[in-house]
Amino acid sequence: MDKWLTSQNFKGGKDAGGPDACTRECANVLERELKLHVPGPSREPLANALRHMGARDQRLRARYFDTQNRDLARAGVALRLRLEGDQWVQTIKAPGPDELSRIELNHPCPNSELDLTLYKDSVIEPMLAGLEHALKVRYETDVNRLTLVQETSHGVVELACDRGVVRSGKLVFEIWELELEQVSGHMSAVFTLARQWLQQYGLILDLRSKAERGDQLARAITMPAPKRAGKVRLEKTMTVRQAYALSLGECVSQIIRNATSLAGVDTAEADTHAKFEYAQYLRVGMRRLRSCLKFYGKWEKVNKLLNDQRLRDYFDFLGDVRDQDVLRFHIAPQLVKAGMPDLPVPVTAPATANTSTGSAAARGANQNAPKNGAPPQTQTSLPAVYTASAGPAQLAGNVAFQLYLLDLLETLLSLGDQQKPRKVDERELGDVLGKRLKKWLKQICRRGVHFEHLAIEAQHDLRKKLKRLRYCVELSSSVLSDTKLVALRPLLRQMQHTMGDLNDLYNAEVAYQGLATTDAAAFKAVSWTKERQSQIKHQIEVDFRMLTREVLGEEPDEA
Repeated sequence: MDKWLTSQNFKGGKDAGGPDACTRECANVLERELKLHVPGPSREPLANALRHMGARDQRLRARYFDTQNRDLARAGVALRLRLEGDQWVQTIKAPGPDELSRIELNHPCPNSELDLTLYKDSVIEPMLAGLEHALKVRYETDVNRLTLVQETSHGVVELACDRGVVRSGKLVFEIWELELEQVSGHMSAVFTLARQWLQQYGLILDLRSKAERGDQLARAITMPAPKRAGKVRLEKTMTVRQAYALSLGECVSQIIRNATSLAGVDTAEADTHAKFEYAQYLRVGMRRLRSCLKFYGKWEKVNKLLNDQRLRDYFDFLGDVRDQDVLRFHIAPQLVKAGMPDLPVPVTAPATANTSTGSAAARGANQNAPKNGAPPQTQTSLPAVYTASAGPAQLAGNVAFQLYLLDLLETLLSLGDQQKPRKVDERELGDVLGKRLKKWLKQICRRGVHFEHLAIEAQHDLRKKLKRLRYCVELSSSVLSDTKLVALRPLLRQMQHTMGDLNDLYNAEVAYQGLATTDAAAFKAVSWTKERQSQIKHQIEVDFRMLTREVLGEEPDEA
């Protein structure tokens, strides 16, 4: 390791060098950039294409600072010193209004000493004021960057291809990514170029910064965990549209981050269980997105790109694959535990997902560099279907799916950029959202108290509505004034899992039914699933009756 990368402890204040340690010229910028991972087969062709177009190369070496307790990382803040050629630059980045935006302050410095006094009276100062522990180097990056500025009809975009490593101690992640940063104009210029490069070279959308990946290594985590549902922090004074944009952002983030991991970025060593979880939470993100669109559709016009046929196709495909995995890893072991012999797990082909092979996602990159300095050209998509042999990981890395994720992200960003809307009415946001949630709750309870007598399709429909209610209560909980609705979350989660178990048993019954006429063990398996179904249906109806009494304060109708 280079001597200059040796970790040190740093503190702000007079010991950091004072006002004269660095220049006071500070670029206070809302940085917006899109990051795309470059798969192995595409790396040299992409780098050669950039060089052919006139890109310049530069080595960048940086040290990132945080406390031992990760105070900065937990606040979403990254603080670094970077050597750019022979010039040191101190940079701090803080969260912006969306996943692609960061508040960024840059200060050229005469040496490698960290100086926190630079942030006095800045928007960053409050974030640093509460630090009780010394800052020290937590991780480092060493990259070679190819940079090219592209002018389009909608704006100027800087393309930067970074090749190198992020390192913490002996742990290392490889960096091979293409960043597209908005220099001027509209973000549509960034997305237009991103689509061209993604389709030409099979790139993978990645929302994680180098700082996020480095912080992961500093905690000795070598594989990202599945992205679970995060908390949405709404405020009572927000408009419905502002709440809508924040809620959508959380759902889209969950989808993209799990897709990145499922596609193999930093997860080459993931086992079957890890891949199952990435796929599961990718689908949960899609379910939450659909629930969010339905919930806010009362007040906001839903962009067709957010809820088009592609979303439904991908969602159904992942659901069919999940059902097959549940049969293998959950139902079959229960049958053995119940005393039945091992049974062959019936294989059912998943629904097809309309995708595009595009170029290079799973096959490698187009080897032809652009001619005459022109950017890569978008290729014609070819229709393809997925079968049981091509699962969620292949879907996640597929060009058509990645282009869909770009569409989601651009639509979300445009929603946040719209002019601040008027309030729906004079009530606080929590009261507006709570009224709609209470209406949904009454509707599902009215049917749920008769759950045992409902047809299977009606039970399935009720399960979907309960999921939707649960997700929207969670998205709204930070502003809800109805404490009973907020307290409802654990029960809704439990009921959703119970109804999911019932649905799995229905699927198992159908799967084993085909073997039951010739296999006595399969016949017993069908009988076992039916017995379990009866027990669970009764429990679900009991839960709905309790929900009606304790939350709605009503006495449930008799069957």
